[in-house]
Amino acid sequence: MRRQIGLLCGVFASASSVVFIRESEAPPIMLAAYRCLIAALILSPLAYRAWRQTQPRLRDTILATGWPALVLALHFISWNIGARLTPAANATLIVSLVPLAMPIVLWVMLRERISHRERIATAVASAGLVILAITDFDASPAWLLGDMVCFGSMALMAVYLVYSRKNADGTSLWLYLVPLYAVSGLLCLAAGALLEGGYWPSSGYQGTQLLAIAVVPMVIGHSILNWGMRVFSGQHVALVNLLQFVFAGLLAYWLYAETPHLSFVLTATTITLAAAWVISARQSESAAAQR
Repeated sequence: MRRQIGLLCGVFASASSVVFIRESEAPPIMLAAYRCLIAALILSPLAYRAWRQTQPRLRDTILATGWPALVLALHFISWNIGARLTPAANATLIVSLVPLAMPIVLWVMLRERISHRERIATAVASAGLVILAITDFDASPAWLLGDMVCFGSMALMAVYLVYSRKNADGTSLWLYLVPLYAVSGLLCLAAGALLEGGYWPSSGYQGTQLLAIAVVPMVIGHSILNWGMRVFSGQHVALVNLLQFVFAGLLAYWLYAETPHLSFVLTATTITLAAAWVISARQSESAAAQR
């Protein structure tokens, strides 16, 4: 049960990024660069301690995280670009399709099949996404490019998470995450300097937002999601991670008085049921193992 609660805390921490993004004045790609680089700096003592214990070749450690870091950087960059080229409802729906892409990515990269219960939970969550698509999705040709970019970003997110599962064997989580965040942050920094002209916070408040988005969604949120890919099945993490949609809506209601539409309530209900279904399966397995 503690692992399930930990995963839920990570999902909630990741969902909080909507608050810090809204409060920050930083350009989107530079914001991604800062959140990754600051997170790498904060976690570096843990990586150093893990390195002292095992002393792997530093070059091998960095090379092992090269592809995942590139995928994460491309996810952040493409998401920030795509979200500007299509309505928010379209972007929100498309990024929520990760559980539909995850079984394909798991099979291609790891030959891992999802369980029967996970297939049922995916179908339940998909029903909610269909409701969201019918009520909110704008299929206008004017948004086609943005929709395609967001779809690619969603697929990159699934690949990024599966890489964490693929690289789990014999690798410390911290020795994996710190180079991952650092290299991804440097790639985003280069792209941000080229496309956005760079950025430096204009006030202490803006600097605080950069620190907050690094600590909460990255150090806590993304780190727990990567940990979750090592201890749960990939589809389990993808389905529970859908609760970001629910948590983000609740935060928007609490902090900004944004009243959710009926479509949000219906979709949030199906997503919550799907997440509860896979969580209950893990609890049943744990109880059976203890008997």
